[in-house]
Amino acid sequence: MLFVFAGVPKPFCDRLKARAIRELPVHSFTYRPLEKLTGYQVTEEYCNDVIESATKYARGNPSKVSDGIGVLLLLRPWERDCWRSRFNTFALYSSVRTNQPVESGTHGKQQANEQISALILSARKQVAAAAAISQETSSHSQRTPLLLPIRHFGGTKLREFLDEIESQVQTHPQPQEFVRQRCKEFEGELHPARSNRGGRSYVNDAGVMFAAPGRAVHGKSWGVQGDGHTPTCHLTALARVGGAIREGFHYDCTLRDGRAHSGTFLNCHDAPTVRHGKPHINVYPNDFIR
Repeated sequence: MLFVFAGVPKPFCDRLKARAIRELPVHSFTYRPLEKLTGYQVTEEYCNDVIESATKYARGNPSKVSDGIGVLLLLRPWERDCWRSRFNTFALYSSVRTNQPVESGTHGKQQANEQISALILSARKQVAAAAAISQETSSHSQRTPLLLPIRHFGGTKLREFLDEIESQVQTHPQPQEFVRQRCKEFEGELHPARSNRGGRSYVNDAGVMFAAPGRAVHGKSWGVQGDGHTPTCHLTALARVGGAIREGFHYDCTLRDGRAHSGTFLNCHDAPTVRHGKPHINVYPNDFIR
């Protein structure tokens, strides 16, 4: 599993690295130091830097994401915990609250150890949750609603469902059973039908049918650097609410009445994209459209 540590003051990062290597030996991690220039406060710009740093690591180490992604954010007494939505589309999110300002010297070392211990404890708690999500996205990829593209499928129910899964799975005593049960319940709400490719299909409120590809998995779900893609495009192609996404997984989208699905659509980085289905277009979980 890949852990992304964030909000850790720069003076504490060497200690974080040493302990994470020793105490999370079968996992991988990356981090973005929090600078004193910001008053040791997490900002929107800093979150963007964290996502960019995590993307660079994932590009260089794609196999490290195969067991999922978790974000661990350290916050100080004066900070609001308002960053979940920046990360939880692709990662499990946990915040760790410290009750102390950042200090140096002997007391600072003690602070560092206490805060890093709390982060590592939270990381360990994410492992079972990430395994449950990854089990769902791999073993049940042809039917799970967890992988539906958020923008293209539309509606608030899907977003609320994903938020519920991500926030509750980390504390549930039986995470795998919880995920499978909630997915089955949500499937019923969407009135699924069997696809002629062997998987499930779902129809959204606009009459667009999303058919799982069966064995016809192909193509990448993110673009090369350039092409307007952002770091978030890449991470949301790799993982959904902490669980890994199989490379190339996508939905074949047609209109329910059989007509070709064509038009101008917003893709994974909000760029208008013109596509003409013959009769379908490929839409990936991160809303990349091919």
